[in-house]
Amino acid sequence: MIFSMREITYAVLLLVIVLFSAFFSGSETAFMRANRFRIRHLSEKGHRDAKRVEKILENPDHLISAILLGNNFINVLGSAIA
Repeated sequence: MIFSMREITYAVLLLVIVLFSAFFSGSETAFMRANRFRIRHLSEKGHRDAKRVEKILENPDHLISAILLGNNFINVLGSAIA
């Protein structure tokens, strides 16, 4: 059984889309389960990444909206390609 270049391209594209979907789902879980006290502590000590995360978590509604919008877009794209 030999696969055409088009089939291989679609398979690779679907794999990339699944990885993007996993990224969005993992990001949602990580941000929502983050220990905010530890982030604040690290931010006060001058940790650059902690400051960035603290700023992102200031408005969790926008964060969730952006993550869900991205994940839905990727999932719709994946189903359209499949």
